[in-house]
Amino acid sequence: MKPHKILVTDDDLNILHSINNFLTGEGFDVTTVKSGEKAIELLNLCNFDLVITDMVMGDIDGIDVLKMAKEKNPDTKVIILTGYREVDPAIDSLRLKADDYLLKPCEPEDLLFRVSSCLKQLELQVKHRQTEQALKESEKKYRNLVESTHDQIWSIDLKGKHNFANKVITEILGYDINEVNSQPIDSFIHPDDKKQIKELFDKCVEQKCGWKDVVIRWLNKNGSTRFTESRAIPAFDSQGELIGFHGVACDITVKKRVEAEILKTKKLESIGNLSSGIAHNFNNLLAIILGSTELALDDVPAWNPVHSYLQHIQKASLKASELVKQLLSFSRLDDQQLEEYNAVDIIKDSFSLLRSVTPSTIDINLDIKATSDRILASPLQMNQILMNLFSNASLAMDKAMGTIDITIDNEFISQHAIHNYPSLKQGKYLKIAVHDSGSGIEPSIIDRIFDPFFTTRDVGKGFGMGLSVVHGIVEKHNGAIIVDSQLGEGTTINLFFPLTTQQSEIKTVSKDMANKSDEILSGNEKILLVDDEHSVLLLMRIILERLGYQVESTTDPLEALNLFCSNPDRFDLVLSDMIMPKMTGDMLFDEVMKVRKDIPFIICTGHSEFIDEEKAKAIGIAKYIMKPIQKNAFAKAIRNVLDNIKN
Repeated sequence: MKPHKILVTDDDLNILHSINNFLTGEGFDVTTVKSGEKAIELLNLCNFDLVITDMVMGDIDGIDVLKMAKEKNPDTKVIILTGYREVDPAIDSLRLKADDYLLKPCEPEDLLFRVSSCLKQLELQVKHRQTEQALKESEKKYRNLVESTHDQIWSIDLKGKHNFANKVITEILGYDINEVNSQPIDSFIHPDDKKQIKELFDKCVEQKCGWKDVVIRWLNKNGSTRFTESRAIPAFDSQGELIGFHGVACDITVKKRVEAEILKTKKLESIGNLSSGIAHNFNNLLAIILGSTELALDDVPAWNPVHSYLQHIQKASLKASELVKQLLSFSRLDDQQLEEYNAVDIIKDSFSLLRSVTPSTIDINLDIKATSDRILASPLQMNQILMNLFSNASLAMDKAMGTIDITIDNEFISQHAIHNYPSLKQGKYLKIAVHDSGSGIEPSIIDRIFDPFFTTRDVGKGFGMGLSVVHGIVEKHNGAIIVDSQLGEGTTINLFFPLTTQQSEIKTVSKDMANKSDEILSGNEKILLVDDEHSVLLLMRIILERLGYQVESTTDPLEALNLFCSNPDRFDLVLSDMIMPKMTGDMLFDEVMKVRKDIPFIICTGHSEFIDEEKAKAIGIAKYIMKPIQKNAFAKAIRNVLDNIKN
């Protein structure tokens, strides 16, 4: 360690030499001058740790040296040497920030003590300054770390008020830091969470413990809800008394939204899986109910009161059948092939149907602003979307007068705006907005409106499947739904469908053949009928025979194959169920084709996860029919297949 540098100034050479010799002997680096002028000159050239100066010296005295030393370096220590007659001026020098004074002549031990004390003060002063600087740098470092993190770092007292928080809290709550610090934290907590959080806080105060992984909902200044996951440790004073809590909280709002989307998707998948499992058996039961009802309607005259009761059963059966179809729309097994269409054409073609199912007290307006409307779509499912949305909109207006507005427009979703549309990618979209002038949706339930079976209507006025079906269909079209609703101002359902970029032939929407004759088509051909459900088999046989056909039936597919193989040419058509023990319908088809390739084959099933209309057509099956089916449609399907073979 370098020796301390000391400047000694005195016009008495004897004193100057004696001090120099003594301090040098003690290991100090001593410089001596005999005038104030020389002292000031040296102070301007270099730094000294200590200046020992006589009080009275020529034109420039000890006070001038003192002032210059302190001006050049406030840390420099100054000891004033003075005689007995100069005590008062020496004391005055202390007021000018001199560090000590000595009376001449002074004892060496006294001089060494004063010098050592001043230099010790200097060391402490320098060390203190270094410590302060290190603390400032450390504080700056950790402040930068605290402010640069995406997590909320905070400290609260026992009243729940912040005494520290980084800027992240202002982003979560939307308030500035002064607003946050002026109120207890429960002022910002979601009302539904306040009781739970207060109980947790009181428990932690009582037990002097912290908490971890606590999810809290906060109300942002703009009215939105934010989620954080919080953990904290107790804070104690020097006496060991609890004074508050220090903690960190992570904003998990996006995570919660993603979890909600995943949960919603899983709910829809569960419904799809459930519906696939029960559809076959349920549709078989509906086939018996609907078929038996229609046979009874043929036998009971219209004037008989029983006839109207049977019509109610028929309508209920058809409604149940539609519900099964809606349930199946959640299942991957009911996907329809998407092809390129002009969406505006689909909507225009469905307008007459939408008008017919909408009360006349409600006006419907169509505003087409889109310049591009080519999307990959299923017209049937697009119609179902509109039907369900119109049904919900009509019910939202109850029996009052109102309007439903459909606006078709183009929208480009940029990378900057993509966070507002979690399930979409950047690109060009067709936006279909359906707005009703109804009462709006309660904020407390708006997140549940797409849940299966969720409904606010009275029992019997809806299954709660309408918007769930819409949600499922839109997702299959790689689209998204955004709901905007204000109480008393109505609801807007915004549908987004990606515009196609490839150049291909545009499909046109075929017109429904509703104007065709309702005449029941009959025949006299020989039909081999196979269904493992005896009741279904009996019913279908009666229907076919009433239509004039000759029917041979069995519940055993192997027996049916033997009957066919024994005399293949006596049959004009094979009509088979799909799901049967021993042999499925498509397996029976393969065996029949080995014997006679020109025999028409119809699959009639409640539901099958192995085959659908498209797959059936691909392997050569003439017709795929879903149970239950009305008698007229059933007769028409059979007649068309037989006539096509003849032609």
